[in-house]
Amino acid sequence: MKKRANVLTPYFLTLFGCFIYWYFNGVMFGVSAGVDSLVWVSFVACILDLGLGSWLFLHTLKTGRLISIGLSTITLLMPVTSLVSLMKTNEPYGVYYIVVYVIFILIFGTVIIIHIIQFKKQVNVPKWNKVVLSTIPLGLLITYLSFLFGFS
Repeated sequence: MKKRANVLTPYFLTLFGCFIYWYFNGVMFGVSAGVDSLVWVSFVACILDLGLGSWLFLHTLKTGRLISIGLSTITLLMPVTSLVSLMKTNEPYGVYYIVVYVIFILIFGTVIIIHIIQFKKQVNVPKWNKVVLSTIPLGLLITYLSFLFGFS
């Protein structure tokens, strides 16, 4: 008998991590004078992870897990590099940002580890649950990308 994977844990961790990441970067983009390209790449990967990576493994197991692992890894680029550069400097609000970056690293690192551990385990989710779990993030992705690129 094959063991089944717990699909809701990486799904909700990805959604939670992406929403926090989106909010934090939205605040940072609002007050910053300029944005580095690494931050944009990481931010767009987070948006794609929210819209595609959070649910795609429900439908195509291995491909979806690989996409989620890849997008989560790209999303981790900004917090990891920012944490390293923050450790080198003495910022007045450094402790706050260290805590925030460590939270991002823990959330997306946990998602990556869960997907690696459960890579070959079966996912058995009823069809209507798959549709509901897929529709919400996909709708948010389409809405956000149309807002971001000015299609509306």
